[in-house]
Amino acid sequence: MSAWWMRWRYAKRAAQTSLAAFYSDPPIDLNQCVAEADLLALDFETSGLDPRADRLLSMGWVVISRGRIRMGS
Repeated sequence: MSAWWMRWRYAKRAAQTSLAAFYSDPPIDLNQCVAEADLLALDFETSGLDPRADRLLSMGWVVISRGRIRMGS
């Protein structure tokens, strides 16, 4: 399924959740250069790959804005 279809399909259901802001944003411009985009890099450290036996140890994130890492983010 395409991104716009998923947003349209689930937007009403998500309107009362914490995802409401995500669904209200317009879809990304597929013609936009990645170097000009705002990105969020996520990092998860786990004790393994089995979700039944292992656990999340830590997580972190950093904002990348127009190709620059925003260290204070």
